[in-house]
Amino acid sequence: MAENLRATATDGLLETNRRNRTRKRSTLATLLAVLLVILAVLAIGFLTFLLHFNHPAHNRDCKKRVIGYYEDTDSVEIRVTHIVFSHQFLSAKGTIEFKRHRTKFRFEKLRNKAKSCGLKVMISIGHELHSFLDNSTEFDRRCEFLNFICICILNFINCSKLTDSIVSFLEENQTAGVDLFWKWATTSNKSSYLLFVKELRLKLLEKNKEYILSVTAAPKWIPNDWAVRFDLEDIIKHVDFMNIFSMDFFTPWEWQTGPTAPLYHDIAPRENFTVDYTMNYYACKLKEISKLNLVTPMDARIWRNVKTTLPGSEVFRNVELVNGKEINPTIYKSRSLATESGIKFDAAAWDEKTKTSYIFDETTRTFSSFENKKSIEAKLNYVNEKHLGGVWI
Repeated sequence: MAENLRATATDGLLETNRRNRTRKRSTLATLLAVLLVILAVLAIGFLTFLLHFNHPAHNRDCKKRVIGYYEDTDSVEIRVTHIVFSHQFLSAKGTIEFKRHRTKFRFEKLRNKAKSCGLKVMISIGHELHSFLDNSTEFDRRCEFLNFICICILNFINCSKLTDSIVSFLEENQTAGVDLFWKWATTSNKSSYLLFVKELRLKLLEKNKEYILSVTAAPKWIPNDWAVRFDLEDIIKHVDFMNIFSMDFFTPWEWQTGPTAPLYHDIAPRENFTVDYTMNYYACKLKEISKLNLVTPMDARIWRNVKTTLPGSEVFRNVELVNGKEINPTIYKSRSLATESGIKFDAAAWDEKTKTSYIFDETTRTFSSFENKKSIEAKLNYVNEKHLGGVWI
């Protein structure tokens, strides 16, 4: 009898142990399953993170800005992200308006095409004055235009009138924003320009927080060091991006040829006349490199009566002046006009030091400087390597 009781107790104990082991295995299996699920979720999240940031096409914040600059035209290039329409918007009254009905029609056509492609359309104010000032040799007329700008734009008394006009124009014409193209800064109007930018930004935010405000800033060079005449550290706080005018280092109105926008390498006394020097200056001074766009020229520039090369370079050559002046210096803003004039872009030579393309015709003694596919690719690679915000073309 006692033996039977012991056997029964033993069997019961064994059964209980069996159940406990089964329960423990079940619990362990459940824990393992939960752990595997957690690991799978983490793995998927990590892969998503990698894909998101290693492939900018899937991340709008990582995309570079490609800003297309249009002068009174209605053609649209869908590979850009922003379109900036330039026109003589500034009136003598200190307001913004279309000068001609035909221009308004072109703008509306461009805007509608751009919007259908998901692009943002802005206007540029001030560029038409620079086109005159950069090419003018009459000092008195330069002063006249500079005084006009100082009175109509940089005089704080008139700021409200102009800023109100800009905001109204953007609203009435369904425009995404405005770029202020002003690089002829002077020390005397440094603070006034900053006040103007601040007031315009505040009024844009009051009307629509989506409005874009950008400024085009001067190149960093010597002796015409316009960059130091801007309150850059304050201006950058109030704009969405800043377009660095990293070009015009050599123009056909000078006694020496050279690339319009050499990426690297220059010669004395212009060792700092390069894209790299200018962009490094702004990047170090402002820190917010994602706001900086590199302005790239898309014109063709012609020097005539060109003779010798300077030591160690093919792109830097002397120009023989006649009566102290250059002979018929030319800038073709249209590639088709440049081609019609005889420039053969396909025959361009390459200067490795400056990363630029050029043509020198020994027969006609003409030198041409322009951007082509190879030089543009070099600048795009530079933008990516330096983590800049984008390009302006």
